[in-house]
Amino acid sequence: GMGGVGKTTLAKRIYGSIGNQFQHHAWVFVPSRYKMKDLLLAILSELIPIEEETSKLDDVKLGEKLRNFLQGKRYLIVMDGVEETQLWETLEKNKVFPNEKHGSRLLLTTRSKNVASLASSSSSRIHNIQPLDDEAKWELLEKLVFKDEKCPQGLVKLGKQIATKCAGLPLALK
Repeated sequence: GMGGVGKTTLAKRIYGSIGNQFQHHAWVFVPSRYKMKDLLLAILSELIPIEEETSKLDDVKLGEKLRNFLQGKRYLIVMDGVEETQLWETLEKNKVFPNEKHGSRLLLTTRSKNVASLASSSSSRIHNIQPLDDEAKWELLEKLVFKDEKCPQGLVKLGKQIATKCAGLPLALK
């Protein structure tokens, strides 16, 4: 989905509500200029203490270490902000995440339809988040501004105009 539509917020809610149902779980943000080594180290460091010798390993060895750790375990890994198909292709090629039918899950957030399609061909699903409709964006803005109170009647029209200018993007409303 497009930027600001709520992909990360939804992923955080999912992670927060079901993460503890998995033997191991990790959340990593993928910067636009990521290095595979840094990404693998970030995932590993969410799962196990990282020793100095581990941080000196190359991408391939780190991928093997991660795969070996996850082997036979039920895990949830969230990668937030995956924008390049190359990242997914590399992870798949190196079989970093074992798929042994233990109920493990990978959750990716992305703006890229190509990334979503590529990842979904690996037996997962795409959930495309749409911008809020007029009623929902007004309700969100009213809740953000007035908390548990109702908006004063004299400000409703202006508030709805502001909500409309935010194009249904929750991040813009904040």
